[in-house]
Order: sequence, then structure tokens, then C-alpha cells
Amino acid sequence: MNGASESENEDGIRALRVVVTGTVAELPIQWIYYHLSDQQGRRASCVFTLESGLAKRFNAADQALISSFQFVKSTGATRQPAAPETAARPAGQGKGDVR
Repeated sequence: MNGASESENEDGIRALRVVVTGTVAELPIQWIYYHLSDQQGRRASCVFTLESGLAKRFNAADQALISSFQFVKSTGATRQPAAPETAARPAGQGKGDVR
């Protein structure tokens, strides 16, 4: 592990950042992992993967994106799960069948 940090953006979203380097097929790689969370318990994660030699060109683009991250505002409505398909369909009437 090359480094770890914690920050909070303007919307109160907490970001945990971990930077790791390694080698894949003899190519040096850098991974930047994020775990994002807010006071309502919503969470998200993302990872940026780049060649280590491009880190200077990447120029902390991950931090610019994460600083503007927002969770979708809840409407308060709850979604009902989709009903599973239980009956078999005759040939030619299934999803994705081309006619």
C-alpha cells in the first residue's frame, strides 16, 4: 500500500482513499480505491486503474471526480422487486427471440 487518506466533500460524503501499486504482465500498475458513504448509510465504491508511468499525467483526476460525487436524492417511494418469471414460454415467445 502506497498511501491512504480520508476526506469529506461539500455534500458531507466521506471518502476513504487507498493507493496500491503492483505489476501485471510485467507492467507497473497503480490502483486507487475509494469507499464513499454518507450519514444516511448510503455507500458506493470505485477504483481507478492506470499504468504507474501515467500517474503524473492522470494528475489527481480521481480527486476531482470524487469531490463532486453525489448520491441520488431519494423520492421516499419504495420500489417493489420485479416478479420472477415462473412459467415456461413456448418456443418463439421468449425474451430476446428474433422474429
